[in-house]
Amino acid sequence: STPRDEFIKVAQYLELDAVAISVTNSYNLVAARKTIELLKEKLDGRIKIYLGGRAFEDNTGIISSLQIDGYLNNFESLKAELERGDPK
Repeated sequence: STPRDEFIKVAQYLELDAVAISVTNSYNLVAARKTIELLKEKLDGRIKIYLGGRAFEDNTGIISSLQIDGYLNNFESLKAELERGDPK
């Protein structure tokens, strides 16, 4: 549960091309949505956003409404996805 503003500052400072957000508890889905929206706004859509975690598995309907770059269910899938591109 990293504070949104700090998360955004780190992504900007490191000039990340991609982030992966994992949410375990469904109660944190609203905060995840706000973080995703803020990432898109503050980074002008320049960052790829991937999701994972139990909360999304239990609430698959929310995934399509978030306009993300992908849903991945394990680290190996994330690694393979990142190796296809050139994210930092």
